[in-house]
Amino acid sequence: MEINDRLDRFFKSTGKKQNEIAERLGYSPSYISKFATNREPNMDFFYKLVKAFPSVDMNYIIKGEKIEDTKDDTGVTGKLAEPEAPQYRGTNIDLLDEIDEKFRLLRNRLSHE
Repeated sequence: MEINDRLDRFFKSTGKKQNEIAERLGYSPSYISKFATNREPNMDFFYKLVKAFPSVDMNYIIKGEKIEDTKDDTGVTGKLAEPEAPQYRGTNIDLLDEIDEKFRLLRNRLSHE
């Protein structure tokens, strides 16, 4: 399952319509629908996703581990069960910051080669 499939699965799990999700994230519905056609989200999108849906587990969205059957007060399924590896213990924002920093370092390294 690709990241776009996991995003689509998460969006469906919210029980919200596409235009409601788009409004909550600050995007147009057509922008959100492009994820179904394999458009890769950027870091800004992920930050907005975490702010709009605090219960989303970015480990699942980014890495694709299995979901436990749990729901928070918004009715969104989203806890991860990472069977053999320890789960990431930071917050979603910490995870995104860490990924963003790794991309920055990689871009810097590649520009010097």
